[in-house]
Parts: sequence; C-alpha cells; structure tokens
Amino acid sequence: MYERFLAGDFTYVTVPAARQNEFRALAADGSFQYIEYPQNGYTYMGYNLADPTNPQNGLDENGQAIPQGIHPVFGDVLVRQAIAHAVDVRSIVGSPAQGDQPATGILQGNGSTLPVHNHPGLSWVDPGLEPYAFDTARAGELLDEAGWRDEDGDG
Repeated sequence: MYERFLAGDFTYVTVPAARQNEFRALAADGSFQYIEYPQNGYTYMGYNLADPTNPQNGLDENGQAIPQGIHPVFGDVLVRQAIAHAVDVRSIVGSPAQGDQPATGILQGNGSTLPVHNHPGLSWVDPGLEPYAFDTARAGELLDEAGWRDEDGDG
C-alpha cells in the first residue's frame, strides 16, 4: 500500500513505523499532506508458558481455562526477568535521523518502550512502572540464581 500511495494509486495510507522517517522526508517538498498521530496498537514479545510436551487448547468447550502445566524454561520467573533484562528494547525501537546521523533500530525511533503489554493509560496499569533496563550483568545474575550457570565459560 505504501509503495502504491507513492505511485499515486492511493489517496490515503497508514505508513508503517519503519518507513515513517522516509515518508516525512518525501513529504518535505509539499507534494502531499500528512498527519501524525499515536497509533492505538503495539508489538510485544510474549512467551508461551505452557508445557510444550503436552500441547492442548487453552480453553475447554465451555470457555474454561485448561491447566497448561509449566514450561521447563519460561515457567521460572527468574528466567523471564533475565530475558527481559537481556533484550535491548530501546535499540530495537531506535532513534530518528538527526542532521547527518541516520535513523537507527527497526522502528527508526518511531515507537516507545512500555513496562507491560497494556496501554499505560488504563486504570489498572501502575503509572510508576518502568521498563526493564537493558542490563546483561543483571540478566546473568538472575540466570545464575535460577540455576542456569555457565560452567564452561562459553557464554
């Protein structure tokens, strides 16, 4: 759709986050008008916490939850916290181009980090929550505490 808009086939398009900076640059000559607004959506990384050796539906025929067992890795909260500290979300979001500096990250700065998968404006989301800091040392400590130790030093 984006390419077809630029070719003149469409009069309206939602621009993917990874192409918004390019779009702004193309619009700088005034050849088309654009409006920027926050998107009501998000992308997140989630982990299936169910036991992978016993795959089944999450709900029964009456809509009641079926016990899923415990995943051998993700079932441990320390491992999940370690992964949260080990992923550099800020670098994934990146930063927009500034002067001679090109944009960085998958989203080229067109996004933000959140501490939970719910919209921060919802009443049940604690406004004081902060996203996990990118901290590989802390991730290592949490993995050690969970029993995932690098015994041979190979990382």
